Amino acid sequence: MIPKSSLRFELKSLMMSSLSVLFLSMFCISGAARETGVEDKPATKPPATHVDFMVSDPGNPAAGQCSATEYHALDFTIGDWRVTDSQGNAMGTSEIRPDLDGCVVVENWVAPGGSPSGRNLDGYNQEDKRWRRYFADTRGHAHVFEGVAKGDSIQYEGTSKGENGEPVLNRLTIRKDGTDKMSQLWQKSHDGGKTWETAFQGNFSRIKR
Repeated sequence: MIPKSSLRFELKSLMMSSLSVLFLSMFCISGAARETGVEDKPATKPPATHVDFMVSDPGNPAAGQCSATEYHALDFTIGDWRVTDSQGNAMGTSEIRPDLDGCVVVENWVAPGGSPSGRNLDGYNQEDKRWRRYFADTRGHAHVFEGVAKGDSIQYEGTSKGENGEPVLNRLTIRKDGTDKMSQLWQKSHDGGKTWETAFQGNFSRIKR
């Protein structure tokens, strides 16, 4: 029978020998890694991924947005135009361009001499199948119209206030009159649509660059 004191001593010696072997192995591995240029590096987080919620079809980002025919009813208006009245007098110039990947049409117009000037933004709403026009100018006027396109024309309607606060009906017709011609007619009614007066009538001739 081995005395308890001797047994404890032998166990302690065995543990110390095992630890020495473990430390020696770790030292050798670390040295080898430094010699070969390969060292452990702290783990890095994977790069964050970006998710685009606006694209319904990742394979075709343009699919289902504004490529339908309904969005292009006003394509005939796109271009640079010289605007005159019914007598041929200059009324200004107009630049009309598509924007937002073809989802809207933007018109920038300016009167002779550079003032006043204004901007129109036309867009088709697929939810109610109607067009909307937002008009603003440097005289502080702003109007909103709604309408429907038919063939080579579109007719907008909207309401506003007169000088004395009375309700005014507005009717705006944009029509293609030929390959390089179109017209805009803006009419107003102060009696609920019984009679109409012309607020603007412009004949547009395309400026060929």
